[in-house]
Amino acid sequence: MSTRRDFMKLIAAGALGLSRTALAAEAISRKGGPNMKVACAAYSYRKYLTAEEEPMTLEEFLDTAAELGCDGVEITSYYFPVPLRVDYINRLKRRAFVLGLDICSMSIRNNFCMPPGPGRDKEVLSVKEWIGWAS
Repeated sequence: MSTRRDFMKLIAAGALGLSRTALAAEAISRKGGPNMKVACAAYSYRKYLTAEEEPMTLEEFLDTAAELGCDGVEITSYYFPVPLRVDYINRLKRRAFVLGLDICSMSIRNNFCMPPGPGRDKEVLSVKEWIGWAS
């Protein structure tokens, strides 16, 4: 080292190298392989579920998800028949079970961005009703 500048460069480079080593996290040791599961959202099939001619049914959506090898499905409330009947939802849940699909979530429409009052109360009631359907 001939100059103070060379010395300072060396110290800075060493400090940078040490800091990179110190920031690296040690790998996590796991027992077994990863536990990732794949699900398919009904909304991804909205083009088919809302088709003008021969729309896909939720039952057909479940069949498709099973054929694709999915572990579960997310069912979207938009595609349920109105009025929704308990026997229909039970048949759908059974079909998912028989196909080996978990119903991992149900997406519903709601709007809680309103002041307290009848409008928001109606939204809360609707969400509670859908929680009942989903359980």
